[in-house]
Amino acid sequence: MPADPGRPHIPAAAPADGPELTGSLLLHWRRTRLLTFLLVAAWLAVVLGLGLFARELEKVRFFGWPLSYYMGAQGALLLFLAIIGVYAWAMRRFDRAAVGGALPADAPEAFRRHAAAPARETGGR
Repeated sequence: MPADPGRPHIPAAAPADGPELTGSLLLHWRRTRLLTFLLVAAWLAVVLGLGLFARELEKVRFFGWPLSYYMGAQGALLLFLAIIGVYAWAMRRFDRAAVGGALPADAPEAFRRHAAAPARETGGR
């Protein structure tokens, strides 16, 4: 079957003789997996906690409203946004620590651009 010129070729599997993760890249991958696990666990705790403990949360008042109502209406969304913010902040730190000022010769171009980008400053504007 001829290849479609409009679609990129995607190999079925990664080559067996690909680069090994060593040093800072291995540490980066371990940190990334741990962070992902912890944040998914936090997400799961929020989702299940609201459903399983809704009756108990009904008794707690938050600005005059039952906590279960507040969490269902907007509190859970704010927590999910906080999880995303923590992930973005931590991954930025992990990426910068992994490169340590020097990138491996076989680092992808997107990784090079991301590592070279200056951190945004949030001044008083």
